[in-house]
Amino acid sequence: MRITIAKPFAPFSQEFGVKLPLLRTRWVLRVYPTKWILSNGKKQTEIQFSLHGPFQNFLVMLNLEKERIEVSGKAQEGFFRFYLLSKNQIQLVTKKAPSSCKITLSGTSLEAINVEKIDPFVEKLSLGVHKTQDITMIRRRDALEEILPLWHRVAGFYPATHVSTLPVQADVEAGPETSPKTGPKTGLEAGIEQLYKTFHGEFSGIFCPEKDPYYQRIEGSISSPLDYGPNLIRQLFFSEHGEDLHVLKKVFFPFGKMQGIQTALGSVDFSWAKKKLRELVLQVEKAGKLKIKTAPSIKYCRVFKNRSCIHKKMPLTMSMPAEAGCTYTFDRFAK
Repeated sequence: MRITIAKPFAPFSQEFGVKLPLLRTRWVLRVYPTKWILSNGKKQTEIQFSLHGPFQNFLVMLNLEKERIEVSGKAQEGFFRFYLLSKNQIQLVTKKAPSSCKITLSGTSLEAINVEKIDPFVEKLSLGVHKTQDITMIRRRDALEEILPLWHRVAGFYPATHVSTLPVQADVEAGPETSPKTGPKTGLEAGIEQLYKTFHGEFSGIFCPEKDPYYQRIEGSISSPLDYGPNLIRQLFFSEHGEDLHVLKKVFFPFGKMQGIQTALGSVDFSWAKKKLRELVLQVEKAGKLKIKTAPSIKYCRVFKNRSCIHKKMPLTMSMPAEAGCTYTFDRFAK
């Protein structure tokens, strides 16, 4: 049985003029109640709505589950709800609007905006936070438990790039890095710090990539953070080296789940609680061998093949075969 993450990913803002990325494109959207401005730095499109304020219940949402931007609220003329879709091409959809509302487009046509062809992104991350995804409050709370799952999900709509030079990729056992302020740091700890700096130094609005948008002069951030795809964040929790599946070699967040990680053998889901790996499910598509590596203190686990227990206490040093078409469940991780 798969480990699933049910909570939808849909960060939102109620601020006028908020910026957000147009998924699968290099364009940015800035939303005001009566005007939307789309730009890629060279070209620009404006969409104007013949509505009048003051506006009530204004809301801009980046709906990552339905792959669209949603704008809703109440003008003096009545309620409105518009969608901007970016799957095969950019489309503006009027879900609800006053009969008197007229829409005017100028500049580059929506059909001319290039939408990148990217496979559907099935990977999800949850770090045990279920608060509302208001981006203003997320910035105020300043917790990576809220930031990383949303960033990871947004980045999945952009081509993944290899990130061999980033410290986040360094193995925990490879040795520490030295910091003059905080002392020795593992590669993953340096990666956590770099991710934190990048969120504040390279994103504006709702995960809209922008260089130093708030003029903080943050050093050590990652330029163009969406270009790295989800690989950057995934490596904090999971990596694959040959037949070895490295899962939570070091735990920075006490609770969490990951779903839909694609490996050489098939799809992997896993969950953890109280900083300890609880369950891992592998759906095998291609036969091979595997070995699970997690925290050094964990020595054994129980293994199910489909619904039948095949090992009550398997040593994690053991390499086991995996048959195509089978589902393997690992639990009861113990010292």
